Amino acid sequence: MRLLKHCSQLSVLLGVCFMVAALPARSDSFETYQKNPTLENAAEVFVEGMNTRDIPTLNKIVDVDGLLDRALNGLGDDQTMRDVKRGAKQGIEANMYNNWFRVLNETDGVVDFRRLINVDGQKRALVLMDMGESGMNFLELIVNPKTRKVEDIYVHTTGETLSQSMTKVFGMMMPNSSNFLKRILDRRDIDNAIVNSFRDINNYNRQGQYDKSYRKLKTLPQDVQDTRVISLMKVFMAQSLSDEVYRKELDQLDKLHGKDPEMFFILMDHYFFTEQYERGISGLKMLNKRFGEDGAIENLISVYQFLKKDYTQALKHIDKAIAMEPEKLDHYWFKADVLNGKGDFKGTLATFDKIESMADIYVDPSELRKLEGYEAFVASDEFKRWAAKRE
Repeated sequence: MRLLKHCSQLSVLLGVCFMVAALPARSDSFETYQKNPTLENAAEVFVEGMNTRDIPTLNKIVDVDGLLDRALNGLGDDQTMRDVKRGAKQGIEANMYNNWFRVLNETDGVVDFRRLINVDGQKRALVLMDMGESGMNFLELIVNPKTRKVEDIYVHTTGETLSQSMTKVFGMMMPNSSNFLKRILDRRDIDNAIVNSFRDINNYNRQGQYDKSYRKLKTLPQDVQDTRVISLMKVFMAQSLSDEVYRKELDQLDKLHGKDPEMFFILMDHYFFTEQYERGISGLKMLNKRFGEDGAIENLISVYQFLKKDYTQALKHIDKAIAMEPEKLDHYWFKADVLNGKGDFKGTLATFDKIESMADIYVDPSELRKLEGYEAFVASDEFKRWAAKRE
């Protein structure tokens, strides 16, 4: 998911774009959890397993049996479900974790426990997957109060829990999949052609042939394609094809289901591509209310305000992000962009000085002269005096 994540052009050019700083290994997190199995400590074990790419650690804290029970509930008879569960458990441990690891490895991603949140009376642990320039994803860990293990995860880039996503996959594979398809597609009749199409799609997905999956989805009747579940599937498949196809499917998802609040995070790219900045800001504020305010979200609100050229609001929100996460250098890089846009060149230079004081970084005047949008800044007396002392 190419979710919007602003990375200051300054930091890209200088080769020092910092998103979430590398976290120290929490090698004692499981021992701490065993002594005190709180939701916070469970989240720390999950984060350690993700950051160290350690499946045994994740298996200690994720109740795969409980997750499968939630996903398979009501899909078939007990014996069928036992057979499915045996095969699925191995698949989850081998594939689900490794897919997460692959994304993190490809993006130098870092996972971070943010805080506990309350969702409809249920306490959850909020976790951020920060993938740098490739975007971000928020996960909400749902812990069983009896087993004290993670039994489900709400994934913001899908708008549903992991078990709900798995239910759809398993339901389409069942011998009586036509009954399941009737339910999720809200159709009275499902013919064999549709059933067979979904079986083909599942096979293509298992083989990683997402282009074939997408083309098969496009052959379904239009009213089936327009359902929320299929609209989402097309968006996810389109990401593997091209930006043009991805943007087209996002646009269609917005037209059909854009009013659904659970679709907001998925549509973030669309709001950015189509310059619907107010919708982006509105949704981010809604997320902040759910999360109890988060520095990463404040940064994104600032980005949208910056794109609107409302530099006063952009500065307000990036300062909030800095107050929440004063160690995150990417906030300061973006603050320099905001102050430059605002014409506050003295403040821009002060921000560069702050960045240099925080890390082993030299802000090179010759590099600043190359930046688009900084023409007035490099022509200013403030910059010339500052540069003269360095060159």
